[in-house]
Amino acid sequence: MEYTKSLQKAIDYARTYSKKNGQYTGTQHLLLGLMHTGPSIGSQVLSDAGVTEKLVETVINEMMILTDKKAPVPKDEDTPRFKQLLETTSAIASMCDMNEAGTEHAVLAILRTPDSSAARILSSLEIDINAVFNNLLKAMGEEGDTFRQVLYANHGGAAEEEYPDLDEFTTDLTTLAEEGELDPIIGREKEIQRVIEILSRRTKNNPCLIGEPGVGKTAIIEGLAEQIVSQNVPSQLLGKRILTLDLSGMVAGTKYRGEFEERIKNVIEEASAAG
Repeated sequence: MEYTKSLQKAIDYARTYSKKNGQYTGTQHLLLGLMHTGPSIGSQVLSDAGVTEKLVETVINEMMILTDKKAPVPKDEDTPRFKQLLETTSAIASMCDMNEAGTEHAVLAILRTPDSSAARILSSLEIDINAVFNNLLKAMGEEGDTFRQVLYANHGGAAEEEYPDLDEFTTDLTTLAEEGELDPIIGREKEIQRVIEILSRRTKNNPCLIGEPGVGKTAIIEGLAEQIVSQNVPSQLLGKRILTLDLSGMVAGTKYRGEFEERIKNVIEEASAAG
């Protein structure tokens, strides 16, 4: 797939910059190129979030000091991750029914590759990835809506399978949210966003809500379900399901030793299989 002029300039600058500094061309250089060659949809959304060319370059220089001087590929060449990011960029453009890949698709590719150097730079700058993702799709207009719908369908459109223990011992909060069965959540926006941020991490992504009964722990989870249904979450969470486990129901009816443990094991296995 061909690239727009803005994206091609960003790619060319990334390679020029890395060559000038005796480095292999990585995703961090593409992020720098996007900020250098603006204005464009991608660079504008990043700028609005607080990203600047100077900040990105500063982090790249710090990375050079901290990393091993022995590059995994010959200098003046693209890293495998850089090539993969360009392939992802083209794939995203195709998902949006576009004939050319632009800077907005490159930014989306970076956001969908959280373990890339470019994404780690954004994290180090304490950028709200969720806000960047949603603001970028808004800036893309109908194209952004198309991408969100395709992404949601890909996450949630798998063929239905039977999960007897999940069906018997859990309640699907996302289904209740879709049917309008959940009460509106007021005053918990900060906590809900914090849970979304933790779930979107590459590591240490297990949020734990602690508090006395009645303080609103369940309300926060219901709010998360509402956000997933409204597609106001990062791409990693689109199409995911929130299930509540009925422990008392799992204990009820168990007569023999190990029966409860077997039910727990089955629920975990079915949840893993269901994705």
